[in-house]
Amino acid sequence: YLQLFTVEPDAQGNWGSPVPLQDVLHSEYHNATASTANDGQQLYFTRTHMVRQQNKVNPDPTSWVKEPEKPEHINRLEIFSAQKQGESWNNVQPFAFNNVTEYSVGHPALSPDGQILYFASDMPGSLGDTDIFYSTRQPDGSCSTPVNAGATINTPGRESFPYVDANGKLYFASDGHAGM
Repeated sequence: YLQLFTVEPDAQGNWGSPVPLQDVLHSEYHNATASTANDGQQLYFTRTHMVRQQNKVNPDPTSWVKEPEKPEHINRLEIFSAQKQGESWNNVQPFAFNNVTEYSVGHPALSPDGQILYFASDMPGSLGDTDIFYSTRQPDGSCSTPVNAGATINTPGRESFPYVDANGKLYFASDGHAGM
């Protein structure tokens, strides 16, 4: 299963060996797609959960692999955050809008200032299979209700894997837009 690692450069700028992040961030299944703001004090990451298929549950919309029509279990994604205290990650918390019984929320991408969290989801309000949503940091540190990024970004297809560069420009994967 996928787990999170970190790599630090040495004094000459060469990358060292990958080191797994501490066990508090890992779970039984995949842990991946992590993002942190410029200050590096808060980490958002995706955790996969295997959920028993119910009568009316969408198939895993984040998968690019065709699965059997009615699998017994499906993968659903959730976002978690952790706070850095010294050299350790602590206070692992679920994103307030996770809901694995109904939809996936994953692939977090923080703006450089840490004030906007972009993510992919098939939650209600999606225009397609999965859309890019965003949530803003509130004065009390909580996240606002997610907002669909709109039809300029989202299509009837799948948008996923958002990334925000140092200048705040949003990049993402899409099978509904022409691109590389």
